[in-house]
Amino acid sequence: MIRLRRQRSRRGQIGCMLAIATLLGTLSYFLIRYAEGWLMYFVGGGFGLVAAVLVLAAIQQTFALATPETVVETDAETFIPGSAVTLAVRQPGAASFESLRVNLVGEEQTRRRKSWNRRVFETINLFDSGPFEGTLDRTIRFDVPPHLEPTSSDLRRRVRWSVEVWGKIRGGADFQHVYDVMVQKP
Repeated sequence: MIRLRRQRSRRGQIGCMLAIATLLGTLSYFLIRYAEGWLMYFVGGGFGLVAAVLVLAAIQQTFALATPETVVETDAETFIPGSAVTLAVRQPGAASFESLRVNLVGEEQTRRRKSWNRRVFETINLFDSGPFEGTLDRTIRFDVPPHLEPTSSDLRRRVRWSVEVWGKIRGGADFQHVYDVMVQKP
C-alpha cells in the first residue's frame, strides 16, 4: 500500500491563517486610525472583521491538532477510470466521532489574465462512517468511474483530483485532510 501525503501540513495552514490575519489586522488598524471619512472606517472595519474570523479559525484548527491525523493508503499510484482501487483509511486516537467521510473530488482551475479561477466539478462519496468511538480502520474498494477526466496541467487549465477526509468530532474541533491523487487514461 502507498501512503498518500497531505497537500499542506496542519501547522502550515495555521501559520498561513495567522500571517494573513496579522496583515489584515495591521491594515485595518491603520485604516481606522487615520480615517477621514465613514468609508475608511467601513473598509478598515471589514478588514478587521476578516482578520478576527481568521484568528478564530486558527484557534479552531489548533484545537483540531489534538485529533491524530487520518492515515490514507492506496494500492495504486494512479487511478485509472474503469479500474478497481482500494483505499485503506485509518483514524487513530480516542475521539468520539459524529462521522468520518471520505470523498474523491475533482477540481478545475482556469487561468484568466493573471489569476486562477477554481471550480469543483465532481464530488464522489466513497465512505461515511456514521457515529463511532475510538479508532477506525476501514478498507474501501471502489471502481473508478469511467467518465473521470484525467489529471492535467497546462498554461490555461489544470485538472486536479484529491481524496478529502472530513471528520466531525463530538464536542471537539472538526477537520478536513486533503490528499492529492493522479487520474490517468487507461
